Amino acid sequence: MAKIAFNGRPFCDAGLRGLGRHTVELMRELRRQRPDWEFHVYSHVPVAPVWREALPWVVFHDRPRGPKLLWDYVLLGRELRRDGIDLYHSTVNQGVPVFLGARIPCAVTIHDTFTHEALTAPGVGLRGAWARWRYRGEWRRLREQAAVLFTVSRTARDEIVERMGITAERLTVCFNGAPTPSVPVSAPSPAQPPYYLHVGGLEGRKNAEVMLGGFLLGRRSGARLKLVGGRVSAPPHLQELIDAHPEAFDSLGHIDDIALARLYGGAHALLFPSLREGFGLPLVEAMAHGCPVVAADIPVFREIADGAALFFDPRDPRALDAAIACLEATDSTEREAIVERGRRRAAEFTWARVADIVLKRYLEVLAWKS
Repeated sequence: MAKIAFNGRPFCDAGLRGLGRHTVELMRELRRQRPDWEFHVYSHVPVAPVWREALPWVVFHDRPRGPKLLWDYVLLGRELRRDGIDLYHSTVNQGVPVFLGARIPCAVTIHDTFTHEALTAPGVGLRGAWARWRYRGEWRRLREQAAVLFTVSRTARDEIVERMGITAERLTVCFNGAPTPSVPVSAPSPAQPPYYLHVGGLEGRKNAEVMLGGFLLGRRSGARLKLVGGRVSAPPHLQELIDAHPEAFDSLGHIDDIALARLYGGAHALLFPSLREGFGLPLVEAMAHGCPVVAADIPVFREIADGAALFFDPRDPRALDAAIACLEATDSTEREAIVERGRRRAAEFTWARVADIVLKRYLEVLAWKS
């Protein structure tokens, strides 16, 4: 039996975004394949109750432990050693504990280089300088001490090599998985005005300004855009734009998996305009549920969709409007062909395959340890 521990950051929020989805689904599949193993989660702040209920077989270590700096530098490594953990996995781009010791190997999943770029850019004042100093130590530990490094696409791997100075040989690519639809979903009704869907945040790299502007340019027949996810990341002028057009936009916030599956099934298309992503989980989620995808023409989406999406220039709202118009002009036969290509492509991404790759690397590391 092995004791595997995970960084608890994805479990401190009741909402589930990309990093959290990756961590939860990976842990579930690892548990299915290795029921004899123990799984632990360590956090310096309380875990959201929803995750205790969803993962009853996980041992959560989340009592308050004082400042995060003390946790990172002293307490976490000590607790992992005390509890006899065999391998620690941080799935949040960074997180090699200080003073972990050679007895406990560490795995890290680097989903993208956004954290690295943000924390190596010139900061403002003492706070920015302090953040950069701390991150340099974190980055050094990651490169020197991590026993295995995962990433989620070949595009992300190439960016990590270029921007973080990590060799390609050290990076194991394991794509995210697509969900297996578990609730009946209905196709869009031609008798009703279509609705479109966006899943994710609205921060700068998500390119919400082009998406909202492009949707308003040619909105036809009462079509609406349903926005799933938090709005807090959107700049004030975009929040004002959403509020100014209640006839066009529905802000749904965070919703559960069943409600999201039904939204995918009934949507005319997912709009996915991001300028940069490490993978783009909503893309494969939509395709798995039979929802066409209108996506930004960026390398990672070309890699993941592999011809099963409609692409547009993400810098041009008119290009998004044209892509939507093209999709609306398709007849039922053409649309079904798009849906079927998406389903076939999504079927290539499974959490079982992700866990197979991760488990193989775990076993290699544990064998070295012994």
